[in-house]
Amino acid sequence: MTKKKASRRLVLDGSELSDDDRLPELVSGFRNSLAESGTSPVILNLSGLRAIYSKGIAVILGVFKDCKAANRDFSITVSSDDTLNLFRMLKLDKVIEIRMVQQ
Repeated sequence: MTKKKASRRLVLDGSELSDDDRLPELVSGFRNSLAESGTSPVILNLSGLRAIYSKGIAVILGVFKDCKAANRDFSITVSSDDTLNLFRMLKLDKVIEIRMVQQ
């Protein structure tokens, strides 16, 4: 997991959310990054994600919930139509800003 601050935004790399074995480590890293970054908006970058399963969706919802509790903006970037369509099917695009980006 990598993180970077881009013009006062925290960008979290979610490209490994399909790896169930790494999820506890990723969640811990996400929470540490959130704690260290104050109140800056959070972008979860899923542009490198090839697949996602229910546990990965649960992690995304947890990060979203943490951001909402801290009154922080949260958005997701995706680069595949399949990922975008999954979020639309789950109706997450109604509560989370999801943007398509080129990879």
